[in-house]
Amino acid sequence: MENQLTNLSYLKATCGDSNDMMNSIITTFLDTTPPILADMHLNIASKNWELLKRNAHKAKSSFMMMGAKSTGEKLEEIELNSTEEESPNLIRLLTNIETECTVVFEELRKAI
Repeated sequence: MENQLTNLSYLKATCGDSNDMMNSIITTFLDTTPPILADMHLNIASKNWELLKRNAHKAKSSFMMMGAKSTGEKLEEIELNSTEEESPNLIRLLTNIETECTVVFEELRKAI
């Protein structure tokens, strides 16, 4: 498929080609990621930069495991720039991440 945001080759290798394990990891990702992104909005609004960094790091690792490199790189940018001065840019990045998530989540649902 062209222009996919995910590449599951790393996850497949990690799971030893176990479809059950891979499906379980993808399902967990789909269940846990939206609340983390919602928390990141709250972190920005409440100016809780340390928690924003932690949430961005947690989400980044998960997206990288799903082979969603572009999204992971945006989360890393949030992780590294979690300051009040950067908050307008952080909001823009988070909005872009959520837009990409629509595609990422759909691709992962199809993979299960």
